[in-house]
Amino acid sequence: MRKLQGILIAFVVLTLTLAACSPADAELPQTGGEVSIPPDAALMAQDFLAEELGVDVEEVEIIQVEQQEWPNACLGLPEQDEVCAEVATPGFVVNLRVNEQDYTVRTDQLGEIIRIEEPSGAGTGAEPTP
Repeated sequence: MRKLQGILIAFVVLTLTLAACSPADAELPQTGGEVSIPPDAALMAQDFLAEELGVDVEEVEIIQVEQQEWPNACLGLPEQDEVCAEVATPGFVVNLRVNEQDYTVRTDQLGEIIRIEEPSGAGTGAEPTP
């Protein structure tokens, strides 16, 4: 009986150990996939745009968030004389609206890097992001 009890305990310990060591199902971003609940990166983009425009964050509406893979660490929008790591960077494209004006903001996956896209008609008096 004692031998059976020892085998049973060893089996339970082995099962628990194997279960704890199994890989978790990590969800990786897919390019172009629309997101229904705004990730933290989108909320950070919302805060960033509010600060840039000098408005309350409540005035910045999140219109759409899509997962995106950017071509480099500058999210495809390097600043003048900026050196960017040429590595695919997962993140989001976040469409925001402030006072009936639309803006497109790019972020990395964590919202640590945020870039505002220039309006398509910059310098021509056109509205930002149609």
